[in-house]
Amino acid sequence: MDESDLSDLLRALPPAPEPLVLAAKQLVRTRRVMDDVLGRMERDAAFRAAATRDLERALDAAGIEVDEAALRALRERLEL
Repeated sequence: MDESDLSDLLRALPPAPEPLVLAAKQLVRTRRVMDDVLGRMERDAAFRAAATRDLERALDAAGIEVDEAALRALRERLEL
């Protein structure tokens, strides 16, 4: 099988279901937010302390907008 055969097979597949596409996009956004927030917590002790006390308030004060999925993921990651 060469690349041309493989591309023909891939084109023959039906499109991904819309809920799967939306979930994949949400996962990318959530990971990006988590990476940003966790990176900031590593660099900024005051932000880390504030986020540990009250995550939502610290994010709001820092101007970081997060959706419910990202907030849930951050709480789980930080075990809050």
